[in-house]
Amino acid sequence: MQHSSTTQSPTTIFFLCLGCIIGWGAFVLPHTLFLPQIGLLNSLIGLSLGAILIGIIAKDYMFLLARFPQVGGEFLFTLRILGRTHAFICGWFLSLAYLCIIPLNATALPLLAHSFGLRPHIALYSIDSHQVYAEDIALSLIVVLMACVTNLCGIRYAFVLQKALIVLLVGSVCFFFLTMSFNAQSLANLLSYADSQSLSLASILVIVALAPWLYVGFDCGVQIIQDVRNNPRKITLFTIGAIIAGFLLYVFVLLFTAYGVSYETLRASDTWASLESVRGYFGTFGSVVLALGVFGAIASGINGFFITTTKVLYAMSLHRIFPATMRTKNRFDIPYKIVCFVGLASCVLPFFGREGLLYVVDMSSVGIIVAFLYVSVIAFIVKWRESKYVSFLSILNIFISNVFFTLLFFPFSPAALKTPSLIALGIWSACGIVFFGYARQKDKALI
Repeated sequence: MQHSSTTQSPTTIFFLCLGCIIGWGAFVLPHTLFLPQIGLLNSLIGLSLGAILIGIIAKDYMFLLARFPQVGGEFLFTLRILGRTHAFICGWFLSLAYLCIIPLNATALPLLAHSFGLRPHIALYSIDSHQVYAEDIALSLIVVLMACVTNLCGIRYAFVLQKALIVLLVGSVCFFFLTMSFNAQSLANLLSYADSQSLSLASILVIVALAPWLYVGFDCGVQIIQDVRNNPRKITLFTIGAIIAGFLLYVFVLLFTAYGVSYETLRASDTWASLESVRGYFGTFGSVVLALGVFGAIASGINGFFITTTKVLYAMSLHRIFPATMRTKNRFDIPYKIVCFVGLASCVLPFFGREGLLYVVDMSSVGIIVAFLYVSVIAFIVKWRESKYVSFLSILNIFISNVFFTLLFFPFSPAALKTPSLIALGIWSACGIVFFGYARQKDKALI
């Protein structure tokens, strides 16, 4: 892909990556997992360790990006060094991980509406004992189609939208954290967690195992390298900056939730704790500001992963691993068939309901770690070829990637994948084998 006619500043990478890192989960995990189950201090330690591990892995990403500054990211790195078969495996799982997050964010929008009293009424069917409503599907489809249209109109507009959404997100979170930090009641509520919870290695490991999922999106910057001015130092700076900013936003949301809701109140209530926290301090105004921030998180995730999924599939089509006809562009220099394919796939998944979708999303964590492992191995190989030295950083990254794998697949791990997720993983893997076998028959150049 050639450079866009309106090449973007490297700061665009920061906005893209941060929007992909922070989504709906940042606002609900404090209530569903971090505060009641893991504990405040355990969550802070786990988030910190996760950010450090992801930052270490990001160093190898930046090393390879400086040598292969073309569209495709992990897929392209793998293709150049390990060949088509490994490139397909990497691209297949990476595209799954990216693609799943679009409908996951889209189905979070109805949950946001429910939290503010906008309940659906038209029940269509039930999946896994959970009702699927027409209004929820319609709302999810609307936001996906809006992202699809924006991306069809040109990458420049998609980037403008991304920056505006990040301003909403960051402004909302920082407002609550800063204004609620200097309050005696906030400190009292915060101390209630310290008094009621203790350190636990198992709990910390749960958060560490979630790190690839919590910080997925830091690698999205490598996908848009040909849309930004290629300044390796600034690209590295803004990528690491996005990881740090993502960590801080997770911490800020966790803390302002704890500021407004004591441990005893949290355990006794099923309501959304972050909303109750800001509503208790600011009333309706706080609810509106939080809604804007959460919408920014949801929409920036949808838009960001729309951009990056399109880039991965476009790179695969350029190298004839994804159908070559898909790379046809419209007058805005956008591979419109791929954008439409991503939009269509994203519109199908909400019909399975959010609960059914979560099993697929849990499984897609494997795709992220597959990409991590490939990047670490490739960086080790390239460093050896160039300088004949053993990269202990890459060895450490390979080890970290395998630790993530172990935490997901070891039966006694506190973060092990559940049976439905393992079944979904098997189905996706089988589909990949069939697809690649068909592609090899259609085009002998693939072998």
